[in-house]
Amino acid sequence: TEAEVKEAKQLFRKLELINSRKQTLTQILQNIVDKQALYLESGDLKSLLPLSEKELAERIGLAPSTVSRAIRGRSIDAPWGEEIPLKHFFPRPKKFRQELLRQLVESDDGLTSDEAIRVKLWEKFGVAISRRSVANLRRELKIPAAQGKRRPIGGKEKR
Repeated sequence: TEAEVKEAKQLFRKLELINSRKQTLTQILQNIVDKQALYLESGDLKSLLPLSEKELAERIGLAPSTVSRAIRGRSIDAPWGEEIPLKHFFPRPKKFRQELLRQLVESDDGLTSDEAIRVKLWEKFGVAISRRSVANLRRELKIPAAQGKRRPIGGKEKR
């Protein structure tokens, strides 16, 4: 009958929507695992790479709000047995940059300026950041300037 056909169509549509949601979540999880593989292997927070919900949405062709709704309230079990919310895989850019700057300064004493640090961040980690932002992050972390005050030629200070 006509009512049964209508009901079957509605049921079929609901199944399509459920399948679509599962497919979206699968795409999101696969991208997170691909991008954060190093973190998932080591469990070290320092190896968590920058990834924004917007960047992930562009990568899989969805709206950022869809990604946000899909990961809200969901978590996965880490290889070391801890349950980790999916939001955890999208670190805040400032904290991430601070951690990279700290690692870079600790490992390399030859950095002579904020510009050299900026270039090294780009070359080593692929992080685009301005020299001024490097200076601000360095001050926040209480890392002294590598160069100190410049002295004019001739040894006398001019004011």
